[in-house]
Amino acid sequence: MRKIKFRAWEKIDKEMYQWEDLQCEELWDILHGNKRYILMQYTGLKDKNGKEIYEGDIVKWLDDGSDYPNIITRIHPVIIKNLNNISPMFFDKTEYEIIGNIWENGEILK
Repeated sequence: MRKIKFRAWEKIDKEMYQWEDLQCEELWDILHGNKRYILMQYTGLKDKNGKEIYEGDIVKWLDDGSDYPNIITRIHPVIIKNLNNISPMFFDKTEYEIIGNIWENGEILK
């Protein structure tokens, strides 16, 4: 069974918060729909370096030879958006690496 975890992007200060780093009032705001935060769920998967993969992460397949970034877009089932062919793909590769996320590293997608 996978662990249910979240992280949050704070839009004003442009900062990523891990769930355990948020204060009680921030958690209250997030859980009650404050538009200042964007909530991202953990997929239950880790990349080749053991880093947890969340919605909004940009990953690169290491076993297909391409340099195209892919975005994690949905959790169940984990689906990615491949920017090469722009069609959703199931997250079934075994070798992938997080190269950023859409909030802090959007320039990767250009």
